[in-house]
Amino acid sequence: MLCYDTYVLGNLTCTYVFTDVGLVSFEPEAKATKWRPSADWRRRLDDHFSGKSKLTDFDMAGTAFQKTVWRAIADIPRGETRTYTELAQIVGKPKAARAVASACAQNPLLFVIPCHRVVAKHGLGGYKYGTALKQQLLEQELC
Repeated sequence: MLCYDTYVLGNLTCTYVFTDVGLVSFEPEAKATKWRPSADWRRRLDDHFSGKSKLTDFDMAGTAFQKTVWRAIADIPRGETRTYTELAQIVGKPKAARAVASACAQNPLLFVIPCHRVVAKHGLGGYKYGTALKQQLLEQELC
């Protein structure tokens, strides 16, 4: 069963979806149709975003390659970035920078799997919700 709740992250209200297996999606301003508040998931998200612990149980749909990329992105420390090329090397596909960028664009767990930490060789690169938000998220992590 899919369950939904909202989580306030800074000045953004995000909707997250979870199952008994793990987190399915986490996006800003998404609309949910069935609400099931979860104190456990809210506490786990608080711990994740405060740096006390790291979420590792995900229930995401995606290809094996996408899931590998998403897990590698989740390992990028707060306040650091990697280029699409570096991430391609990390996942063992050094010529797959464009495929890594595509996996970033399909990330269902924005902020939890921090694809804003993946940047282009010569600049920010793209971001699902715009480069202004990507820049803001990177700057917040440096504080």
